[in-house]
Amino acid sequence: MLKHGAKNIKDIIRLTGAMKNGKCEINNPLGKCCSPYINQTINKALLMVDSTMLE
Repeated sequence: MLKHGAKNIKDIIRLTGAMKNGKCEINNPLGKCCSPYINQTINKALLMVDSTMLE
């Protein structure tokens, strides 16, 4: 997703069409919204990209 310019959840939704139905309790095995986990993953990936650019 980073190759396509995704930097936040809105970008992920725009690029993939994911998370549009709002039925997290039913569709997510955790039984709750996954957006905090997605945000965390995006932030980690962005940090990794930034750190490799500094090397």
